[in-house]
Order: sequence, then C-alpha cells, then structure tokens
Amino acid sequence: MEAMPIHPREREANKRTILGMLETTPATVARHMEPAQPAEPLSDIDFDWHPQPLSRAMGTRRSFRWSVLVAAAVLGGLALVAVQVLVTVPQKRADARRIEYHAALDAYEPALIAYAAAPVPSDPVALAAFSSATTAFAEVARADLPTVIPLLPIGPIEELRPARSEMLAMVDTAEAILADLASATAYREAAADILAFPFLPTQAPEELIDPAARAIAKMQTDSEIAYEALDDDPLFAAYRSRVAEAIDALPEWADRYLLSLRRGEVEATTALVAEFQARTALANAELEAAVADVDAAAAALIPDLLAGLEEARIKLG
Repeated sequence: MEAMPIHPREREANKRTILGMLETTPATVARHMEPAQPAEPLSDIDFDWHPQPLSRAMGTRRSFRWSVLVAAAVLGGLALVAVQVLVTVPQKRADARRIEYHAALDAYEPALIAYAAAPVPSDPVALAAFSSATTAFAEVARADLPTVIPLLPIGPIEELRPARSEMLAMVDTAEAILADLASATAYREAAADILAFPFLPTQAPEELIDPAARAIAKMQTDSEIAYEALDDDPLFAAYRSRVAEAIDALPEWADRYLLSLRRGEVEATTALVAEFQARTALANAELEAAVADVDAAAAALIPDLLAGLEEARIKLG
C-alpha cells in the first residue's frame, strides 16, 4: 500500500516537533566534547514520515472456540446427572437395607416359632437350631447402616434406625437366653464326669477289692477335675455346693466302704453305697432344678422375641 503524500505544512510541523525533541533530550551527555569542539551537524532527517494504516488482517476480530463451548456443555450435563444420581444414592441404599431387614425377620420367625414349640428350651436339637438362626439374624442386625458421601441427605437411612434398634434388642435377648442355656449345657456335660460311681458291689472276693479301690480313686480324680472346670454361675451355686460336699466326704467314705467289703459286712456295705448314692442324687437334683429355672426364664422371653419381631416390621414400614 503506497504512503499518502504529506502536505508541506505537515512536513514543517513534524520538523519543528522532532527538532524540539532532539534539543530537549540529553542524548549526547554521555559523550565528552571539548569546549572548542563545534557541534556535529544533524544528519538529514526524513521529515516526511507518516503513520502507516494497519492492514485489515491485523484488525480486531473476536473468534469463538466451539470445542470449548461443547466441552463446557458436556461437563455441565454430566455434573447435573452426577448430582441427581448422588441425591438418589441414600434412598437406594436405604431401600436395599430395608429389604435385607425384612428378609432377616422373615427367616428368623419360623425359628422362633419352632423353638417356642420345643419340649424345653434346653432341648439339644431345638437349642442348636435356635442358636444357628440367632447367629444369622445377629449378623444382619449388627451390620453398620449404609454410608454415603458427606453432605448428602441421609434421611432415608436414618429412618432405618428405629427398626434396627428393635432388632438389636431382640439379638440381646436371644443371646442372653443362649448364654444361660449354654451354661446349663456345660454343667450337664460336666455332671457326667462328677460323682460318676462305678459299679459298687456289696460283697466281693478279695481279688476284686483292690480293683474296686482303684475305680473309686479314679472317680474321685475325675470328679475333682470336672468340678474345678465349672464356672461361678450363681444359678448353679447350690449344685456346686452339693458336689463340693460329696468330694470332700469321698476319701473317708471310701475307706469305710472298702473295709466293710473286706470284712464281708454286706449290710454295712449296702448302707454305705446307699449313703453316697443319696449324696449324688442330691447334687443332680440341684442341677436339674437350676436347668429348669433356666428353661422357664428362656420360655418366658420367647414371646418377647416374637413381639419384637412384629414391632421391627412395623417400624420398617
């Protein structure tokens, strides 16, 4: 593009402006000049300078990046979808857990009904089935409630707490029953080795007396070991007391029995056998009484479990 011609007046004005700028600008300060040295003449300056117009290509132009706009729109849509999904997460998790609770209650109910119909709560078969069902039920009830991302609404999950609390109360009751019955079972198993007298003859030849003495000594050792293994459950305190009395009296009784057996005193030997059998019977009677109390307490709690089951269902909705 050709430069536009400059008017003489404009040229003269430019010249004065440029000369004025040169006179006021300390351009030669840094160069030392002798006092008598004449100033250098200014070189010929082109006073015909005129600003060149900008090309159209350099003009201001706003450009749009459509890829950025599309990406922003996609990200915005994804964010909206994510928010909607996250908001529904608590409800979905609550619904899934509610289904699990209903299934656990439905599975536990037949076990409770069957246990209530057992001859006694300490019945081994009924007790084993009830224990297994309680373990499965407790696993569901004790599982932590579902968790969600912080700041999300957890109202649907919080609504499960009352039903879960009712189920946990049921578990506590059932496990208390099982603990008492487990203790009763342990005592009954121990009783098989406590004061378990061998055959005690009222008369016997000499060669059978020493074997009888050894059998009584073994019975005493077995009784002491089994007795020491018993816990201190207060429900069975009376039984433990009877057993302790019998074990303490056993050495003196064995001496009298074996002496009467050697002498052939059938009547005295028979009385001694009856005496110790009575001690054993008293101990066993205390044991059965304690077990009966445990059975009665367990039977009284089973209706509470059934009521709790229905209450949990109501709270689940």
